[in-house]
Amino acid sequence: MKTRPMNPTLHQTRLSSLGMLLLVVLAGSSVRLSGQQDYHFTQFNFNKLALNPAYAGSREVFSATALYRHQWTGFIGAPRTVSLAVHSPVANERLALGALFFSDRLGVSSQTALYMDVGYRLPISDNSKLSVALQAGFINYQNSVTELNPQDPDDVLLQADLSALFPNIGFGVYWNSERSFAGVSMPHTVQNDLTRLGDFDDNATAFLYRHLYIMGGHVFDLSENAKVRPSVLLKWVGGDGIAVPFDADFNLSFLLLDKLWLGGGYRVGDSFDLMAEFQITDQLMAGYSYDFTLTDLRLQETGSHEIMVRYELRFNKDAWVSPRYIRYF
Repeated sequence: MKTRPMNPTLHQTRLSSLGMLLLVVLAGSSVRLSGQQDYHFTQFNFNKLALNPAYAGSREVFSATALYRHQWTGFIGAPRTVSLAVHSPVANERLALGALFFSDRLGVSSQTALYMDVGYRLPISDNSKLSVALQAGFINYQNSVTELNPQDPDDVLLQADLSALFPNIGFGVYWNSERSFAGVSMPHTVQNDLTRLGDFDDNATAFLYRHLYIMGGHVFDLSENAKVRPSVLLKWVGGDGIAVPFDADFNLSFLLLDKLWLGGGYRVGDSFDLMAEFQITDQLMAGYSYDFTLTDLRLQETGSHEIMVRYELRFNKDAWVSPRYIRYF
């Protein structure tokens, strides 16, 4: 389950059918899905709400995270993703609310989504909680085919942009303590039929398949001023007539002076990653990551960049976190 492939001939040749265009650009394959459709983030440890709705409220404050990812820079039509996630505990901290907005563009295809999250948080011990949450919202898919430059400018299949709105429901379970976290989620439970976007051949299939995420991590002390956090994110895509083996991201980050995160990661068969995050103030954090592509795309692109900013407001001074209000996840 690798990152989304590109079709380098989209802007050079006349497409024989609009169905092929939509399937290649939108679903990532000509007939069946062979990779992950959803966006991914290298700094997923700081943007978990984008993957698991049950993460809402786990930081015990109002938290807002913005992230911008430019994948495969230098490659025409490369993916660009913007996400904004906000969440907070409410009602005596047993309930949590969250909202997620993202915009993802790949070539002439784009998707924009807005989700709302509602979670219930159950204390397990003095410093750990288990949360279950539901997510509901809509995804708008659009194919701006009029931006293409076909050899035949009169091709009737490329005269008007196409768009469709799809509902979606997701769920998640998330457990965290002061030093550990684990979660499982399925942000997409509705297998939407993407062939609604155009007049397809009867044999064409294009779906928004279900995505399953499993994550976990722990923080270990190295010294008084240094800690290390190994973490893993497993990803699986499945649905009617398809099942892709688990893919995985492995990360290892070091925390220095409770301020600076420095680390790296490996996305199986896809990239090596470097990342750094700095706690500027008690409320403000900023981060950056760079991916070194391992696939043949490295011959035509110069890596992937990701920028993250998080701002938080602490309303409850008696929260069960450590006195300096240090949160590792």
